[in-house]
Amino acid sequence: MVQLIPLAIAAGTSLYQHYKANQQRDKANSLKPSNYVPPALQDAEATAQMSANAESPGYSRGLDKIKQSTENTINAATRIGGNPAQVAQQVADADLREKELSKDLAVSDASYRAGQRNNLQNIQLAKSGYQKASYDAFTAAQSALRGAADQNDYSALMNLGEGAVNALPDKAFLNNNAGMNLSGVNPNEFYGSIYQRLKRDLYPSQTSIKNPFYTSN
Repeated sequence: MVQLIPLAIAAGTSLYQHYKANQQRDKANSLKPSNYVPPALQDAEATAQMSANAESPGYSRGLDKIKQSTENTINAATRIGGNPAQVAQQVADADLREKELSKDLAVSDASYRAGQRNNLQNIQLAKSGYQKASYDAFTAAQSALRGAADQNDYSALMNLGEGAVNALPDKAFLNNNAGMNLSGVNPNEFYGSIYQRLKRDLYPSQTSIKNPFYTSN
């Protein structure tokens, strides 16, 4: 006769495993990427961003000093007077000197800005590394939970199948009590075919698991 206790135990175990699988899927779906970046790195990025968009320290003041020096030289030359050709030469020399000093200062400023942009790029690269690590951790945790849920569902099906096999009447009982002639039939093959269809439809990738309905006669 049908053994209800093994079937009830298997059904209870299967229900619990299916419940755990649903919990794991819910948890996997609730996970969110953290995009964690250390606060110190965020502060450094903000500072580097401002520096990359700013001129070098003392640049404007340096330009003002150069221009003031040129004006002083020209004023002194014209105030003293003298040979007009000499005055003109002094003015020209002062103007040339201003242009050369301004050019040197501009080169220094450009070098400073390039260094600040490079520093900003390095900080942003480090930031993206933290963000990628956070996202990788998120996808790994989500994948692990979903994999565990699939395994629990598959185990639930396996336990239910094994419980059904243990609960089924054997061939001798069916021959003696049900009036069935099973001399040429293995009842497990019938249930085994049902199990194989369930396994194929629900878990197409699980092809190497032994069919629990095919037991020795």
